[in-house]
Amino acid sequence: MESILISLLCSRATWDRLIAKAPIADYCCPSCLDECEFPGASGTVTMAYAGPDLALKGIRPFLDALVRVPSLQWLQTCAAGVEDPVYASLARQGVKITNNHATAPAIAEYVMASALDYLQRGGERRDAAMRREWCRLFFREVKDSKWFIIGLGAIGREVAIRARAFGAHLTAVRRDRKADSAVDRVVTYDNFMHLLPEADVIVITTALTEQTRDLVDREFLDHLSAGKAVLINVARGQIVDEEALREGLQRAQPDFACLDVFAAEPLQEDSWLWAHPKVGVTAHAAALGSGVVARSDDLFLENLHRQVAGKALLNDVTSVLHPSGVV
Repeated sequence: MESILISLLCSRATWDRLIAKAPIADYCCPSCLDECEFPGASGTVTMAYAGPDLALKGIRPFLDALVRVPSLQWLQTCAAGVEDPVYASLARQGVKITNNHATAPAIAEYVMASALDYLQRGGERRDAAMRREWCRLFFREVKDSKWFIIGLGAIGREVAIRARAFGAHLTAVRRDRKADSAVDRVVTYDNFMHLLPEADVIVITTALTEQTRDLVDREFLDHLSAGKAVLINVARGQIVDEEALREGLQRAQPDFACLDVFAAEPLQEDSWLWAHPKVGVTAHAAALGSGVVARSDDLFLENLHRQVAGKALLNDVTSVLHPSGVV
């Protein structure tokens, strides 16, 4: 067997981390990127890893360049979502696509922090402290609260684990109604809105599809009990109709919204969302936990070993992206 079997495209920082963890230099030749340098058409690169560090700087040029790399066989992404058309384009070219759930624990912690801050009236407490006012407020406990988790993938499950530990009652909304031990109840997208008046916490973790685009619309919000629920979106901004949300907030349906994702990113300076008193805005940062890079690298290394050994890859989503032409 030759000492160099594959050529890997990644950032220089990623390569340095990988070789510090495993002796992959014995069979892997790096093609490293410095900052914003991206490859043109190349006949040598066979694998690509879009690590979390590259994603933070901006992954779009990297992905666009990969479409012009005819030798590419496999791409490991840095996130769970693969709705960008470039992934389907690569899959049609015969490239294996594996996504990444390393961010799930971090995102779940963001969800818990957001829900707890709302239920414990954190905003009111901070306002009182700024006024130097001794203000003792009753708050709602997570125990026995009703949570609706829209989408029960890796992120939804991590949310369920944490919310259940607090004693919440969990309803999952997904495509099929098969029972799941992670939650108390499973309902489908076509039969759940009548249950929404129960909701104290609604967490959006589902993938963006034609079925879920604008899922949170006027009809959805009209079913919420006024002044009761917090809406937390850590999935994709296009799942929430932002104009419908603005109208719903006027009726306290929902009572508050914690948004980490938006229909257009970065969020424009003149967006109404920034200053709305019932909206918490973060800059698509829920995934930026301290353990994400290490977990992501570990997954890539496991898949790299599997690829070299000819074994099935973990988190392979190629068949979802290109059902009729799986390689």
